[in-house]
Amino acid sequence: MVRKIKAKLVLQLRAEGLSGRAIAASQQISRNSVAEVLEAADTAGVRWDDIVVPHRVV
Repeated sequence: MVRKIKAKLVLQLRAEGLSGRAIAASQQISRNSVAEVLEAADTAGVRWDDIVVPHRVV
């Protein structure tokens, strides 16, 4: 069965300081999958801060 990798969550956990191994263990995905997400994000220049939308006060 193919599982959907939660790329946003991987980036959030990295921003919180978790290692690739810790992210993989906590999300029950392979270290290679985590590494691929992080490598793709680094190549694209995307960080967690770029994804988070600040809440606006209306």
